[in-house]
Amino acid sequence: MKIALQIAKLIFFPLYKLLFWVKVEGKKNIPKQGGYIICCNHVSVWDPVIMIFSFKRAIHMMGKAELFSNIFLKAFFTLFCVFQVKRGTGDRKSLDYAVDLVNKGEFVGIFPEGKRSKDGKPLKAKSGIALISNITKCDILPCAVVYNGKPRMFRRAKFIIGEMIPYEKIAFDEINRTNLRKTSDYIMDRIVELN
Repeated sequence: MKIALQIAKLIFFPLYKLLFWVKVEGKKNIPKQGGYIICCNHVSVWDPVIMIFSFKRAIHMMGKAELFSNIFLKAFFTLFCVFQVKRGTGDRKSLDYAVDLVNKGEFVGIFPEGKRSKDGKPLKAKSGIALISNITKCDILPCAVVYNGKPRMFRRAKFIIGEMIPYEKIAFDEINRTNLRKTSDYIMDRIVELN
């Protein structure tokens, strides 16, 4: 799968560079090995594309189940390591899959807000990000996509990779609503600071 992904990225990279004028900042913050959760704000349908092409390593992106509505879309998104989550259902299968990926040393990409912000203003983060972090005891890599004007193709944008959030900073002993909310808010605040 990884070889197929790298080949696909090479094939699509010229088109990506033509359509998206993205400057990547903070590459020094990318860990060279190990499993981590990469979190990013979500203001455009193009955010996952920018995120995937901003990293050399494969990112297993969590995407809404609607993206897999037919066999062609399913094949395309699967090729780019996107796995589906049923939003608003407490999808245990996708949660377990994300945890398994991190434990195997993979990058897992998540948009904590769970959906796009239509006006560009940050939304409340869902608790899933805090839960996955707590179970895997992994660090979080906050990122942000910043568009110059309305998000669209042929528009200049920045993809900012922030400093790692150590697990020790967001660890909590008991899984409850208060701890999940506090941790999710903290992670989202670190993302917002990058904008």
